[in-house]
Amino acid sequence: MRPDVCVAVSALGFAITASSLAAQQTPLRFGPTAGTVVHTLTEVRTVTTLFGFPALPDGAAFEHDRRVSATQRVVAAEEGGWTVAVEIDSVRARRRAPEGAWLAVVDTGSVGQPVRLVMTPRFAMAAVHTAIAADHDVLRVMGAWVAGRGFAFPEGPVAAGGTFETGSAFRFVAALIPEQGMTLRVPLSGPVLMQVDSVVANESDEVTYLSFTGSFAPETVATGGEAGNAQSSLAGGYAGRLIWSRGWNAFVSGVVRVRVEGQVTAESAAGAFSGHVQWEATITHQVRF
Repeated sequence: MRPDVCVAVSALGFAITASSLAAQQTPLRFGPTAGTVVHTLTEVRTVTTLFGFPALPDGAAFEHDRRVSATQRVVAAEEGGWTVAVEIDSVRARRRAPEGAWLAVVDTGSVGQPVRLVMTPRFAMAAVHTAIAADHDVLRVMGAWVAGRGFAFPEGPVAAGGTFETGSAFRFVAALIPEQGMTLRVPLSGPVLMQVDSVVANESDEVTYLSFTGSFAPETVATGGEAGNAQSSLAGGYAGRLIWSRGWNAFVSGVVRVRVEGQVTAESAAGAFSGHVQWEATITHQVRF
């Protein structure tokens, strides 16, 4: 039986003295001027906890942190949209085994690799242009989804309390490495229904608070290798909040929390075992003012 998954999300603070827009709302739209530059910081923290794995104590926790600084520059306004250049300025990553010291992880393959996006007024990516093959890897490393890359605003206005289909999925990769007893890499995805929680405006800006929750489609995968044959069943959920600023034409803040539970059954030369895995990840994103 698959475990129930509960995802708790804490509120994001965004201080602004303003009046709330309830019944009436201007449609969410992307409308920057050429030359606009936005610097962002995205942080991803993942904790993988194992129970029942050979040679590891129950509750062994493996931690991984990644901090990505990026620059987004509006290169040109063109008919039907804008060309936006996205470049990762730096990546700092580290990991730690149970009771071990933090070790630096080399994660610089995407640094300095420019990606050009053609963005529509609804903030959808109409096209991606780059000189490298791993263009979407650059967006993934910078936390593309929590930065708003990957879904579009609704066609019409949505009042506070209303929802809209994003037409996209939130994705997470549940992974184990050999140091954790076996190698496993399972991409999970689930649909996103976005809710407009509130709209707040003052003389200089209009800020929209959005939230979402969802569940990953359960996955069962078989793996093999030196450690033997294994079958893994995974299920989980996610929840997040995003804050859109019309003045910045960007998501100025966001957080997504993910929880995945996995049951692993394996047979190897050392014997059979049944283990349990918990993945907990927090992704935060903010504009660097």
